[in-house]
Amino acid sequence: MTFLSIFGILSIFLTYRYYEYYDYLAKTGNYFNEWLSYCRDQVTFVIGMFFIFGVASASSLMEPINSRAKKISYLMNPASSFEKYFLQWGRTTIVFILLYIVAFFFADFVQWLICSIRFPSMDVQAIDLSAFGVGDNHEIFDYWRTFFTLLSFYFFIQSLFVLGSTFWPKFSVAKTFCAALIIIALYLIVCGGLISSLFADGADDFMRTLEYVPGMKSLEDDEGKTLSLIFTSVFSFFAITNWTIGFFRFKETEIIKRF
Repeated sequence: MTFLSIFGILSIFLTYRYYEYYDYLAKTGNYFNEWLSYCRDQVTFVIGMFFIFGVASASSLMEPINSRAKKISYLMNPASSFEKYFLQWGRTTIVFILLYIVAFFFADFVQWLICSIRFPSMDVQAIDLSAFGVGDNHEIFDYWRTFFTLLSFYFFIQSLFVLGSTFWPKFSVAKTFCAALIIIALYLIVCGGLISSLFADGADDFMRTLEYVPGMKSLEDDEGKTLSLIFTSVFSFFAITNWTIGFFRFKETEIIKRF
């Protein structure tokens, strides 16, 4: 069902966008050479949907034991808690990524097929995969470190919903999202209060103070390499931490369900 949902949404969006593109070219005859730039805009949407569906997939980790019938069948499975958790983690993380990639290529084929039939005289193309690349003005990521930082951020967000599903097996997406909003709001309130009480001009004075912290200048001089490494390391650390806590929560929940 997840695969079909991903495939359906991507197919509708890509078909509509590229049908619109070729229809414009056919009516105006303005064959401007902006194909890669146009692909970049569609790839941005594909990446955004990857985050959304990744969160939904992560929230289904506790699906095998969210009803009485499923619990009985699942708990009779002769496997350790770690094996069960690893299987569910792999399904919601690794398998999801593979399914999303396959769904994307299928959706791209659908838009190519429909546009080829509708505009037989035009050179209809599949999405230029170089739009996913690094370095060029028409590509998504300016540096490889940007890609890895974004990837680590995705795994961090995904791990939060994996952990949230162990607390709320039902309606996990909504409950985890609301809990995250509350935590972020409290964090901002506390940080804002501390900054306002410690610095006379508030945030402006705080930012000016950071300029004198050793190493801050090097973040700009070294093209942000240090900053990207810090963010990637922090996101990766908390992602692994959340997955680990999720395992112990999964194990604890499984024991409780046995009784």
